[in-house]
Amino acid sequence: MSGCVLKNSNEAATQEELPPQWQQSQDNLNRLTTPTSYDYIHELDDETLYAAYESILANSQCPAVEDEQLAARNEQFFEQYQSDFMQGVFSINNIARELNRIQINLLMEDARVRASGDSELLTQAQRDVINTYQTRDDGMTVHPDDINPDLLKEVQTAFPHHPVARIDFGEVDLEDRFRVLELFWEVDEAFEIRLGVDCSQLNSQVGRVLDALESRS
Repeated sequence: MSGCVLKNSNEAATQEELPPQWQQSQDNLNRLTTPTSYDYIHELDDETLYAAYESILANSQCPAVEDEQLAARNEQFFEQYQSDFMQGVFSINNIARELNRIQINLLMEDARVRASGDSELLTQAQRDVINTYQTRDDGMTVHPDDINPDLLKEVQTAFPHHPVARIDFGEVDLEDRFRVLELFWEVDEAFEIRLGVDCSQLNSQVGRVLDALESRS
């Protein structure tokens, strides 16, 4: 995913009240980006994240491990860490939904200003990007194809005095958040393509993830 350098600790966003529409988005983001005990997952490398999510998805389809040592390691991961990885995905998904809501609000504002004869807020290319967003599954899940923080960065740069330029996305970079979501979707879609899992790899994958997690201590 391309880089994103949106400001994550923007004091102006808290010092000066935003217009109601944008303040609602900021309030939502403040709630969604409050530091959590599972923020460490954003610091893990791609290989570890992929192995973690593949292990979680495969676990329900694989038989119990007979080897006591391996079984203990697996139990440690699924009892101690699985909820962190899944809560992380749900949290990032909600932040992605808020980002898309912000961009749709920009699209609607752009339509109003153009209708009144003022200069456009978005370029035609940016409008096209937002208009391609699709609703997935139950409408609650955001696919990486519908995440475009670079578009918002372009608007913030072009209109530094617009309220949207003061939106604060929290301490964790959006690029790191959405990288996790993208890897989860990559694992999920690979499962659908294979229509099955390789249970012989589960133990080694869990071991690699635990090694990476324990090395952080």
